Amino acid sequence: MALIKKTYTAKIDAIWRGECKIYPAGFKLNDTLPVGSVVYRGTPVYVEFNANRKAYICKSAEVLDGADADALKVRKGHFFAVGDKVTTVGDSTASATPKTILAIDKSNAEYDVITLNNDITGLSSNKGTIVEAGGTTNAYLGKSKYEPNAVVGANLEVSELCDPVVDAAFNAVVLTPSLDFPIPSIWVEGGASMKGNHEIKFITQ
Repeated sequence: MALIKKTYTAKIDAIWRGECKIYPAGFKLNDTLPVGSVVYRGTPVYVEFNANRKAYICKSAEVLDGADADALKVRKGHFFAVGDKVTTVGDSTASATPKTILAIDKSNAEYDVITLNNDITGLSSNKGTIVEAGGTTNAYLGKSKYEPNAVVGANLEVSELCDPVVDAAFNAVVLTPSLDFPIPSIWVEGGASMKGNHEIKFITQ
């Protein structure tokens, strides 16, 4: 039977020249996404090398308008879901205490509205970056639930036919403008290297 290669023409490849090195075998995606969702190349993930071999999407979103601090307008393309906890990157004060997502309105063509259970502040001029937090206490102020150690190496479309498996790349140059979400400063060190894996570089051109 001939294999059919699927392409995604509407999305610019985030991996420079399409070149990356991928770990042998795959990692089962731990996140539950709607059927038809696509996790594109270059998406940061945290992968476990134990017997379970799971992959977790490292979630972030660009806040376009946070004037209404419990109904944030964010750029489309994020992976947040109802029930996730979020915190503001770079804010270590109580104002960034993680809040729970109650609803996500995707009806607007320009942005999504994430409704929280309480105000979240600490944004600069009502703009900034939010990440998934591990909990709702002050211990999670400005911290990400998962810090990436790899990126997705091949586009993954969620199907009803089988459990989604991530091809995780351990070496790649990621062009951040091609992503639908920001790379938070807490995931990077030395200006361009992924903190959890210096063989991954984040480049802005």
